[in-house]
Amino acid sequence: MEPFAITGTIVDCSSDESRNLRINQQALLVINRQGTIVYRGVLDDLNKAKEEFDVTEVIELRDHDEFLLPGFIDTHIHASQYPNCGLALDLSLLKWLENYTYPLEAKIGQDLNFARKVYESVVSSTLSHGTTTAVYFATIQEEASVILAETASRLGQRAFVGKVNMDQNSPDYYREGTREYIAATKSFVNRVFDFEMKSDLVEPIITPRFAPTCTRVLLEELGTLAKEKGLRIQTHLSECPSEVEWVRKCFPWSKNYTDVYNATGILTDKTILAHGIFLDHAELSVIKSVGAGIAHCPNSNNSIRSGSMAAANLQGVKVGLGTDCSGGYSPSMINAMRFAISTSNNMYMAKECETSFHYNDVISLATRGSAKVCGVEDKVGGFDIGFQFDALRIRMSVSNDTRLFGFETVEDMIHKFVFLGDERNLVQVFVKGKCVKNLLFAETQYN
Repeated sequence: MEPFAITGTIVDCSSDESRNLRINQQALLVINRQGTIVYRGVLDDLNKAKEEFDVTEVIELRDHDEFLLPGFIDTHIHASQYPNCGLALDLSLLKWLENYTYPLEAKIGQDLNFARKVYESVVSSTLSHGTTTAVYFATIQEEASVILAETASRLGQRAFVGKVNMDQNSPDYYREGTREYIAATKSFVNRVFDFEMKSDLVEPIITPRFAPTCTRVLLEELGTLAKEKGLRIQTHLSECPSEVEWVRKCFPWSKNYTDVYNATGILTDKTILAHGIFLDHAELSVIKSVGAGIAHCPNSNNSIRSGSMAAANLQGVKVGLGTDCSGGYSPSMINAMRFAISTSNNMYMAKECETSFHYNDVISLATRGSAKVCGVEDKVGGFDIGFQFDALRIRMSVSNDTRLFGFETVEDMIHKFVFLGDERNLVQVFVKGKCVKNLLFAETQYN
């Protein structure tokens, strides 16, 4: 890849807690051969930048119709559940797992050709929807999980891929022994690191499914492995009331659900906790002090009726957005942003929150916020110098729904995209400087 520049309206969010948009019109970014942003300035600096950075290609965003956003970061998605999107949303969480989720995940592990088909589809779909980084749950089977990691690497998506672990309270056909899980997880981690030398986009992540399906021994061993290897951890926390009660029965020694993870080494500053709807002040205090992050998945919370999370109240806690496909019926982070706004509006009207999210807040959550939750805030999530160029080129005129009529401000354009945009508007998607989706083809103009 040769160094290139991009000019036009560049939009990202501030890196502080304000979540304010940084909107720069007539802006200039320069990306080097390694896919890193090496210059951020104004269009007037283009000739100087061309000479200094050996730029030979310039992408020009169209005035009043296009803008650039950082790539979306999905902090929680079950790749293995993608075929179930839109199915069984009339069931409760635990019945949904038993009747739909576990059988599908077992099939993926037993039929590797089916696994390849599923994972090719989900990675292609999420990239098309603008997800440049995904935090994936795979299945309990090592080989199928490796296929997911390889697929993300080949298609050019930044990903954290986890082989699921669950050694109790799960079907006999979808469970292994504790020692088998630990050995297979170590093998999976080593295999992903081996091919990571060819692609630095994909990393393994330690993945106990959730506390009720894991013995204390398994949780402690996984916590030790994560510490030894410096790995991130992902799991579920307090998604629905029946789950919280189940945890209390499974771990009577614990103070609460969060304490199960804290006592076993699962709760660290590298831990991603999906949901976290029903947390008390003591639990939130521990999560905040440890530095763990919460993946807010509002589509899923609503679709399977787990509950509504007062995410706008979480001051000082790292919060990002997730689709939780297929509990969330859509793999689109744009959909997740809209659900986050609607949920916060409902919580505000119910007087459960003192404020609600606006369009700039959810852009921030899907980019800077999610980057912090994943521990990559020094690498992606914005257009800072030194960051890798993960970006979405957004064109409004591709759809009548998002077409502009000339009176709109830049803020209006961004606002409309958040509420009415879809994957058609994402005419180009970049991961580490490489264009992994291009709907423009011959239309793309370079100088």
